Amino acid sequence: MTITKLLVSAPWLHGHLRQVKVLDCSWHLPMVKRSAPSEFTKAHIPTAQFFDIDEIKDLARADLPHMLPPAEFFATAMDRFGIASNDHVVVYDSAGVGPACRVFWTFHTMGHSRVSVLNGGLPAWIAHGYETEAGACSSSVTGADKATEAAHQSKGGSNESARLPLYCAQPQPDLVCSYADIVGNIEQLKASSGHSGRQIIDARPNPRFTGQAPEIRPGLSSGHMPHAISVPSSEVVTVTTASEATGEDSKTEAQSKMPPASDAAAVQVLKSPEQIRATFEAAG
Repeated sequence: MTITKLLVSAPWLHGHLRQVKVLDCSWHLPMVKRSAPSEFTKAHIPTAQFFDIDEIKDLARADLPHMLPPAEFFATAMDRFGIASNDHVVVYDSAGVGPACRVFWTFHTMGHSRVSVLNGGLPAWIAHGYETEAGACSSSVTGADKATEAAHQSKGGSNESARLPLYCAQPQPDLVCSYADIVGNIEQLKASSGHSGRQIIDARPNPRFTGQAPEIRPGLSSGHMPHAISVPSSEVVTVTTASEATGEDSKTEAQSKMPPASDAAAVQVLKSPEQIRATFEAAG
């Protein structure tokens, strides 16, 4: 059985583009005033489809944006993409390493482990000189489409998109904690002075963890959960050049003959396992 790489480089993806399914998972904070769907239509990796984090979610929880989508909802979205449960999926984003990691985890919660993150994302792809495509993807999924289809099917109706499903989600409850789970875990941590229970990691910027900076969404209190440890997501990534991000050991013979990547382009990638381990150890 072939082991799926958790991280793949731009040259690797370029050489395997027709063997995988590619999803652009870009997303931006509202205050940035950037539209990830619009940016996708201007430039994306060939064959990629747009995974809209604002739409493929639990639509019933308007008060809590970006909650995990129900398994059936997610499966139908993957059917629209033409993704089967055994496909190798590569996810990327325009940040380098960011929202794509969330979608990587979402796939795993649905029992789909053949998923890789493109290290460096779209910036790494462009820095290597690879071509991009423009135009919207006809099979992109929107929440409105999904809600309409789900309601129609619940009434026993049929439509032109009806077909044998390709995707069978198998939820993994051990990968998700509910609110009640977290409250119970905090009580366990409190009772044991932090020696018993699941460790809680807060990946937000440290000023928001300490309460020095306000939350980005109105109405949310500042600070952090009791016994949580601050490990900002920015601490596990680094900015490097595309050629350094690739690594010689990831190149095939054909790829080694390609023109070198542009070292003028800065690319955000994950730090090495040793560096990430040191970051977590330093945080306690």
